[in-house]
Amino acid sequence: MRDIVTKAKTRHEIGQDIKDIMERVKEVAERRERYKVDTIIPAKTSVDPRITSLYTKTADLFGIDEPREELITRLTKGDDMSMQQRIVSVVGFGGLGKTTLAKVMYDKLKGQFDCMAFILVGRNPDLKKVFKDMSIDLDTRFNVDVLDERQLIDKLQEFLENKRCVSSATK
Repeated sequence: MRDIVTKAKTRHEIGQDIKDIMERVKEVAERRERYKVDTIIPAKTSVDPRITSLYTKTADLFGIDEPREELITRLTKGDDMSMQQRIVSVVGFGGLGKTTLAKVMYDKLKGQFDCMAFILVGRNPDLKKVFKDMSIDLDTRFNVDVLDERQLIDKLQEFLENKRCVSSATK
């Protein structure tokens, strides 16, 4: 008899706990409905993960000197540096330090060229933003907000004509 009473008491407590849980679930559902949690859409903000590499101190980088000097040599040494266009590609898997290397090279070459620009270009670039960033870095002083892509290209070509430049665009 005692065993039956103990079991009944235990089952009653379990039943009461289940009722309490059910009440809490209902309260949460009502709150969810009241505050319209499902309709909240977080604002999408995209921050380029490479941006931090732009502000890394050169002294904090290990093993960057040799690749930087090789890159600079490929860009600046040769028979005729006056107007010869050179393009050097730095390729590899993500996270290897390509952007950091390009930025370190860019910082070291500052002052050796008539103009310089460092632009981050993503996988699906917004061309107007790329040209706008380039215009700002080059300090072109034309109103980039009112120009379309074609006009920006024309203005940039005109601005860069007969200038010795270095531009780093990383993808």
